Amino acid sequence: MIVTDEIKQGLEEIINHTSGKTQLKKTVITIPETRQFTAGEVRQLREQLGYSRAVFAKMLGVSNKTIEAWEFGKSTPCGSSSRLLELWQSVPGTMRCALA
Repeated sequence: MIVTDEIKQGLEEIINHTSGKTQLKKTVITIPETRQFTAGEVRQLREQLGYSRAVFAKMLGVSNKTIEAWEFGKSTPCGSSSRLLELWQSVPGTMRCALA
C-alpha cells in the first residue's frame, strides 16, 4: 500500500535525522505583510472590476457598510480581505475566474 510506504519512509527519515545520519532539507519562505489600501484604491479596484458595493462586499465576505467605510477612509481592509484585494489588483481576471 502506497500510504504505508510513505509513512515508513517518513519514519526512517526521522530516525536517521535524530541519530545524526542525515540532515533534513528545509525551505524558508518569506511572506510579505499585506499592504494597506487607500480609500481611493479600494473604490478604483471595485469600479475596474465593475461591481456594485453590495456584490463586492458579498465576494469579500464583508458587509456593505464595511466596503463603504473603506471607500470613505473610515477604516481600511486588513487580513484576508487585504490579501484578496492585492491578488485581484495584481492578477487581472482572478476575480472573474473565481465566479465561473
